Amino acid sequence: MSKDWRFIKKEKIFEDRILDISHHHWEFTKRGVKAPFTSIDTSNWVVIVPVLENGNIVLVRQFRPIVEEYTLEFPGGALHTGEDADDAALRELEEETGLLCKRCILLGTLRPNPAIMSNRCFVYLADGCFFGGKTSFDPFEDITIEEMTKEELKYRVKCGDINHSVVLGAYALYVTNIC
Repeated sequence: MSKDWRFIKKEKIFEDRILDISHHHWEFTKRGVKAPFTSIDTSNWVVIVPVLENGNIVLVRQFRPIVEEYTLEFPGGALHTGEDADDAALRELEEETGLLCKRCILLGTLRPNPAIMSNRCFVYLADGCFFGGKTSFDPFEDITIEEMTKEELKYRVKCGDINHSVVLGAYALYVTNIC
């Protein structure tokens, strides 16, 4: 915490099953100004980079109603209440792809948008993946699995086919830790 900032109060503005919206009132003492900062408080997330035994990588394509388009993403999702991120990564991997893995390691943690969001996103590498689990889609998940080489994935990132910021952050962690 900075010595130039003084927390005043937090007030919840909205709440539903997905998120809370709050105003965090702060004073920037260096300039003597006060303001509410709006936050979106939601569960922490996991994103998994699944690497098959043949070295290919699996992504999921799904429709995102808010942007009215299909996105190409690594599998992932929100942690359940009280759930450990390691367990959530294995659960989400299997639920969205039917993949199991020999090894799952944490690559790093992202802040999806710290200007307005309080949550963290834990990025995992699932290595030695193989199909042997059972998918279990949420009611509004319509997922298609896409397998590609590392070179194809790099190209899809470079040409803008993959434009989900959290997925791009996960890809950066994967590339800097593995490749």
